[in-house]
Formats: sequence, structure tokens, C-alpha cells
Amino acid sequence: MANQSINVQACILFFLCLIFLTASQESINEVEVNDKASCENLSDLDFEQCKPEDLQIPALKSICENIGLDIETDVFPFLFEEESESENEDGAPPAKLDREFNHDDYVTAAYECIAVAEQDDHEEAFIEAILEEDPEVLQVIIKEVMESSPGTVEDLVKEITKEFPDILSELSEGQTFLDSPVLVVMIIKALLYEEEIFDWDGFLDNYNFEDNLAEFDISDGDFSDLIEEEL
Repeated sequence: MANQSINVQACILFFLCLIFLTASQESINEVEVNDKASCENLSDLDFEQCKPEDLQIPALKSICENIGLDIETDVFPFLFEEESESENEDGAPPAKLDREFNHDDYVTAAYECIAVAEQDDHEEAFIEAILEEDPEVLQVIIKEVMESSPGTVEDLVKEITKEFPDILSELSEGQTFLDSPVLVVMIIKALLYEEEIFDWDGFLDNYNFEDNLAEFDISDGDFSDLIEEEL
């Protein structure tokens, strides 16, 4: 009788454990479903519970649209023509893009747009930090480049004003492109990676900026390492 009582208790305990485990798994599944359900657009991205891989193609497109790029006409050619060129080591011209793009391709393009957006934010922070130190220093930089490489700045002004024809419309008579804050910032952004034209490291070391700006690395970005890991 005692053995039967023990067996009954063991069975009851087993079924209670089974019910508990089943309920726990259902709860976990429900949380996972809810997490995925909340990963639907750009605002849901946190790169932990919600990554670009979890988004549908329309949401991936919106990531690039958010920075003014069309994922199919702007980003795909950049990514896959470059890939095609690297495959043609014999010097043959790159093959024309003619392929069906899948979800993985859209994810790759979305990461590229995220990197562009992060780099742009980083550039803005760099320029704002310089302006806080000396509001006129950007013009000084451009004038130095004009002395050492006059054609560079001239070409940049032509390119920018061609793309943005109204950028100089607010200037008064007698003013030059150096009097347009917007154009000056755009020129500086274009020069940020031209180390052969302008010595940024030497400039930051010698201009007597505060330590936090002197140690500013324009190549750094919060997303850079993350994106490399994801891709």
C-alpha cells in the first residue's frame, strides 16, 4: 500500500512538472512572437531583439529612404557593380547588373545605408566640435587647400552648386562661396578623407584645440564594428 501511495505521488509530481514546463515553453514562445511582432520598421531596430535581418523588404527599403537613397537604384549598383568589377580580374568590363535581388541582398544594402547614416552623423559631430572652438576655422582650412591645391576646391564648388543650384542664392553682392555656411560645411565634408590634400592630424595637433577634439578620430563610428560583425 505504501508503495502504491509513493507511485501515485510520483505520478502526480511528474504531471505537475510536465504542466509547468509546457506552460513555461508556451510563455517563452509567446515572448518570442511578441518580440518579432514589434520588429516591423526602422524605429524598432535595436540590433539585439530587432535586427535588419528580421525586417521585411519594405522596411529595409525605408532605412535607405530615410537618408535620401533608393535601395534599388542607388545602393544595389554601388554594392554589386563593385562586386562584379572585382570578379573581372582579366580587365574585362564589369557585367551589367541583371539579377533577381533577394531578402539577403536587401539586408546587405540596409546595413550599408546604416553605415552611411552613422558616418554622416559622425562628420557632423566633428565639424560642430571644430565650430565650437573657432567659428571661422573652416574658411581657414579651405583657404589653405586653395593655396596648395586650387583646382580641388574649385571642382568641389562646381559639383556642389550643380547638384544644389540655389545654394548661393542667399549671398549678397560681393560675397563669395566662403560666405555660405552651408557650402563651406559641404566642402569640408568632402575634404575630410583627402589626407593627401590636407593634413587633418597635423591640423588638429597644431591648432591648439581642446584635448577632446584633438583626439577626435573621424574614422570612428558607433556602428562601424557592429556592422562589420553583422556582415
